[in-house]
Amino acid sequence: MYEETHKARKNYICNHCDGPINRGELYVLGKGKEPRFDEDKTSLGKQIGIKYYQFRLCDTCIKRANEGDEHPSLP
Repeated sequence: MYEETHKARKNYICNHCDGPINRGELYVLGKGKEPRFDEDKTSLGKQIGIKYYQFRLCDTCIKRANEGDEHPSLP
């Protein structure tokens, strides 16, 4: 998983607080991947692929995490 700080080119929604990320504001973009397993009980959890995800955090959530008040729960 990695995180990058970007300047928004369009409006987004924060994945943590559901607040708006307006155009021109800074936000953190995080991307990652995790294994995806078969849900069938007979295969004993065989890996069937990779699940990719991404998230965006607004400036308010970034400041809270840096102050140590609350760390946003990420996927």
